[in-house]
Amino acid sequence: MIFPYKFLVHSTDYGLSIDENLDDGKILLLPSQIQKISNLILILCYQRDVVQNLITAVNKMERKHKAMNLFEWLMQMKYYWFDQDQECVIKSLDAKFEYGFEYQGSYTRCVVSPLTERCFVCLNQAIHYHLGGLCLGPAGCGKKETISQLTIMLGKPFYNFNCTYAINHNLMVDIFKGMAGTGAWICLNNIDNLDVHILSLASQLLSAIFYALKTREEFITIENETIHLVPTAACLSILVDNPKANYNKLSLRTGYFPSSTSSTAALPKCLLDLFRPVTLVNPDIKQITEVLLTTHGFNYAPQLTKQLLAFKNLTEDFLHMPAMIKDTATYEISKPFAKSINLIGTMTEDEQRKAEEEALVIAIRNNFVPRLVEKDGSLFAMILTDIFPAVDVPIIVDNEISEAIAVSLSKKYLQPGPIFTSRVLQLAQLVSIHRYILLVGPSGCGKSKSIQTLSGAYSEMGRTVNLQPINVRSIARTAFFGQFDSITEAWKDG
Repeated sequence: MIFPYKFLVHSTDYGLSIDENLDDGKILLLPSQIQKISNLILILCYQRDVVQNLITAVNKMERKHKAMNLFEWLMQMKYYWFDQDQECVIKSLDAKFEYGFEYQGSYTRCVVSPLTERCFVCLNQAIHYHLGGLCLGPAGCGKKETISQLTIMLGKPFYNFNCTYAINHNLMVDIFKGMAGTGAWICLNNIDNLDVHILSLASQLLSAIFYALKTREEFITIENETIHLVPTAACLSILVDNPKANYNKLSLRTGYFPSSTSSTAALPKCLLDLFRPVTLVNPDIKQITEVLLTTHGFNYAPQLTKQLLAFKNLTEDFLHMPAMIKDTATYEISKPFAKSINLIGTMTEDEQRKAEEEALVIAIRNNFVPRLVEKDGSLFAMILTDIFPAVDVPIIVDNEISEAIAVSLSKKYLQPGPIFTSRVLQLAQLVSIHRYILLVGPSGCGKSKSIQTLSGAYSEMGRTVNLQPINVRSIARTAFFGQFDSITEAWKDG
């Protein structure tokens, strides 16, 4: 990836070199360096938004000398370093945390929006008063990412546990022993999937740990074992807001049909009393897209964001795309594909704007064309032309992989039809970008043959491909996902 040189004035002090083959004013960076710089730009965007909000709030005040008491300022996570104690303290409202100095590495940060800030405040207050934090919301709204981002900002060790049928009594006890003994933050993902007796056990253990934290005890006894209690321990949980699934879970457990289908209806009241709920709604797609485009080198991120949102609205209204794809359309465009776009910093303003639009059109086309049904292809092209009228990017076909696909088809005694070949090429594009791909279609439409053809094409190109077909209906669930052995108390991978 190539960043404009004006972004990296001081980068050469850290050993970055300018490639002589590149034009003046551009630096070729390694992926780890790209991640670091993108994170720094993202932090600067967040600080810019915070300062703008504070200025707006102060201008509305009549007594500006009391600006330090503004809620918009008090709610922010402020870092204080004390030389005498050699410690870093984080304050937000009346909550106070010691920075944990947990090594995080060059991680991918999420965009901190106003919704994320409000969630931070609620979770910080819950943990400050020795309660658990319960994040509610629909799938894909950023519950897990928000919790993970909070632990990163506080420097706390964080462990996520997916609650399934495999969690039994002994495993649940070990989880809370580890939380109390190490002071780590844990997250129980989809806690409503646990059995009733496991939920009751979790309620008892959490109640004992929270009471010990409130009374500032140094030791706690869990299952006849005395453990040194670290006061930084915290427990968070995630629930997906799915009324139909919650209705079915509760009816199966209790034997009657409940009148309430809320997210918390499947949890016992004794457990809910230990958590402070916070509900996350739809994320701010506009702000997320604009910030992500900015972090990846786009100089015209605000204008391109408006075009992307218009594209998202039109695809929702006119294309036969699944609802899950519609809801995440703009976010998926801006995040994975912006990373692979090379921008030229020495262009004129008009040329650079056009280059950014062309890069975005290529990203949109590569991401969405494989998902479209045949009747939506022409309509998709019309929408793309209306949103980006000044861009005309021809479809570039990789001749090497096209020839390899033709050879692979001939070895399987199949005809290299243009429609099937184009689908295999689209699958190759998705494989180069995504880690998990789902092929959808009726029986006999060529899903398996597409995978086999692409695997054979990669083999013709000299790549090593290990294709392992698995019929999930012929394998037990424990053998597929793994299981916890109740006798040896060891986990066996699937």
